[in-house]
Amino acid sequence: MADPFSQSAAKPQGVGVGPIPFDRARLDRAMDEAGVDALLVTSHINIRYLTGGYHCLFYDTMEELGVSKYGPTILYRKGQPERSFFLGSYFDKEQLPNDPIWVPNAELGNWVGTTTPPLIADWVKKEKLEKATLGIESPFLSVEVYTELVKLLPDVKWVNAVTVLEYLRAIKTPQELETLRIASDKVVEAMQYGFRRLRPGMSSRDIEKVVADRERELGMTFDYCLVGFGKDTNRTPRANMTFEAGMIADFDSGGNINGYIGDLCRMGSHGEPEPLQKQILDEINHVQMSARQPMKHGARGGSILEAAQAAIKECEHGSWMGFIVHGMGLVSHEAPRLVNRPIPYANEWAERPLETGMVVSIETTVAKPDCGYIKLEDTIAVTATGCEGFGDGGRGWNPIGS
Repeated sequence: MADPFSQSAAKPQGVGVGPIPFDRARLDRAMDEAGVDALLVTSHINIRYLTGGYHCLFYDTMEELGVSKYGPTILYRKGQPERSFFLGSYFDKEQLPNDPIWVPNAELGNWVGTTTPPLIADWVKKEKLEKATLGIESPFLSVEVYTELVKLLPDVKWVNAVTVLEYLRAIKTPQELETLRIASDKVVEAMQYGFRRLRPGMSSRDIEKVVADRERELGMTFDYCLVGFGKDTNRTPRANMTFEAGMIADFDSGGNINGYIGDLCRMGSHGEPEPLQKQILDEINHVQMSARQPMKHGARGGSILEAAQAAIKECEHGSWMGFIVHGMGLVSHEAPRLVNRPIPYANEWAERPLETGMVVSIETTVAKPDCGYIKLEDTIAVTATGCEGFGDGGRGWNPIGS
């Protein structure tokens, strides 16, 4: 059998085509800082990112297969992308000639991830990395694959490299920014359509389907739509939550385009909201707009949170408010993450500077029986001189049923 890692081995169709689609210097620098010699990339998200968008269509809505799962892998050696390898399935072998990738070498035809450890070990030995530090995506690597790798490569030091890859993805290219802008606009458009279609007697499950169908009509992959009615603070869509005349509603929806997520929250009202509800949304908007003020290239990441906290103290109902800020892209809640409450993230990005091309979600929420669930969630891109909101329509009270 031919050695698939030999430089003279025949290359499958569709590999080694086109330029590297990511900032290689940034990735190598992050690997250097983490002390990582090579990467084993196994998540759908980072496979997609490192290949410039490639994903196996057969596994778009599943990765389970029999008693194991699909196991695509990119093997990347710091500073030597020409040594990179892609390990894929029978279905990748069929698709790659139509959707080629830059990775110069590939071994295809594996059905599931459990067939990859011997191939990974062969590559590691070929590259003389048996005693090196290799980065893996610990949350996204199956136990059965990891256990076998440890047996095959007992002297390798394995470290979690999720943050290395997050650092790479944190800066969006112009194309990524445009996709996020479009995704955000379309999610807001779908939610506004839902407010117009909402009628007394409809359940939250009914209106969730309306928003979902509209996002699909707009060319998106629907992810979710949380729905709140009146003063009920439970937003799980369900058949027994029914909209009544005079109620407010909140839609918190996510949908994606080519994996890039639009995730925003908007409010609607059937007639005039109560004075307290109006006041709270005004206060929430004050916090949201204040959080944008320090955003620009070079500003401390933590300055966003500090600006929001200062604004909350100015609000009459600030003690009721929750605020979080997190990055947006191929992953919801990706870097830069800047809070460690109420979600227990390490806020290591708080002391780092913001950079042009970073995209964050800012969310301010009040959820109390006095007023119901009132929230704004906005998507903001950092620019050289400030920031820009994506999907900024409908930030006030959207009329319901009109």
